[in-house]
Amino acid sequence: MPRRPFAPAGPSDQFSTERAEVDAAVHNSTRQLGFYFGLAFVFLRFSMLHESITILTHINTYLALLTGTPAIVLSIAGGGLARVWQSRIGKFWLVFLGFLIASVPFASWRGEAAGMVIAYLKADFPVLFIVGGMILTWKEFKMLMGSLALSGVCTLAMEKMFSNAEDGRLSLSGGTIANSNDYAAHLLMLLPFMLWVILIPAARIYKAIFLGLIFAALFVDLKAGSRGALLGLGVGFLIVLLRGSGALRFTLAIAGPLALLACFSLLPASVLFRYSGLFSDQAPAVSAKEDTTGAADSSSARRYLLNKSLEYTFSHPLFGVGAGGFSSFEGGMSRAAGKHGQWQETHNAYTEISSEVGIPAAFCYIGAILYSLFSLNKIISAARRIKAPAVVATAFCCLLSIAMMATCLAFLTLGFKFYMPALTAMAIALDRILRLEFMNPAPVPASQPVAMTRIPARGIQQGRFAPQGSPRSMRPNDRGNFGQPLKGH
Repeated sequence: MPRRPFAPAGPSDQFSTERAEVDAAVHNSTRQLGFYFGLAFVFLRFSMLHESITILTHINTYLALLTGTPAIVLSIAGGGLARVWQSRIGKFWLVFLGFLIASVPFASWRGEAAGMVIAYLKADFPVLFIVGGMILTWKEFKMLMGSLALSGVCTLAMEKMFSNAEDGRLSLSGGTIANSNDYAAHLLMLLPFMLWVILIPAARIYKAIFLGLIFAALFVDLKAGSRGALLGLGVGFLIVLLRGSGALRFTLAIAGPLALLACFSLLPASVLFRYSGLFSDQAPAVSAKEDTTGAADSSSARRYLLNKSLEYTFSHPLFGVGAGGFSSFEGGMSRAAGKHGQWQETHNAYTEISSEVGIPAAFCYIGAILYSLFSLNKIISAARRIKAPAVVATAFCCLLSIAMMATCLAFLTLGFKFYMPALTAMAIALDRILRLEFMNPAPVPASQPVAMTRIPARGIQQGRFAPQGSPRSMRPNDRGNFGQPLKGH
């Protein structure tokens, strides 16, 4: 009979091999150095701190290159790449990568496709095995979560430093997330990691600070006027109601509507009119004609690009028109037909991949996301059974971030960015940590003497009699720290 997911593993050779490999890698100096370089690289990519420094000083510090290059090399040398491929999520990404590379010879513009693939392999895709293969302990995973929470603070600070509001809608004056929609999705993706600081055991001062930052980030996110981010936020509320803890659901039911009402009351009229056209292209009022005309034109253009991307998906089902080649292909085909054409990207990450790299690649991309959500949902259930609330909160925040970002991707051309490789890699790492560190703690070496605790007979009758150093006493507690052997009286 097949073993249930996340059930304690029996004495199988496969599990024993994985246990031995991970135990050896935890103390491996190459792996440890790669972890810290990788942590710095991930923080820079999510916080955009290196871009902020460049915009402020007009000097390229090459921080991402200086941390990313050794992180990639050490991740491969430290076995991170091999560990990721052993997971089912990693296998989805491996097949996706194969179709991405194989699509280059069939691209409508091979030079553009090759450049896109090379850039993706150098800067974005390696985050998958940096995170999924190099984070092996609960302590290291908490360090990652903390760095992502700080990344949310840095992203929120970008609004104060580089705000460039046009017609009341927030955007940034520079950087790769200067676009309103990109910035809103990026900040929304980091909100769950800021929430994580509140959900785990932490000092009250930190909880109070991050609670205020979350409300500020929520307002800033809505101020960007991104309808995709608004839908992503709605998906996040739904997940909280379905999988959140009782206290979190109660808080959301009470404070959520009040917070949204307060935020919407402070938004500029142009942003409110933009949101009012979420499901309709018609202007809601004459006074907002100029504001809503842009939103209506945007919706019409997006619908045209979506239809074209689906058309090219089915006309080039196996390898697509080439990575990064949709805009030039659409423009060229429109010109050949005597039309002007849009010459724009798809504004949908899923059809971006299906039209440019093919249906099999899109299937693997979506499959990695769905299996990550499934895996994190299983982790939440398993952690609740073993009473590990910190793990429950961590898995829940990861699930929330993936789900909201996956929703935003339906409105953004970010399919070949680092977001999904990084977020799904967190599911790989947390799955492994739960199995090896929480549900199957390492046994005490046979050479270690087993001493019995001296407790009153009353304790023996109540079942508190346990040997020192026993596996039960060494099981991780809800904070992720291994309990110490019982001391004699």
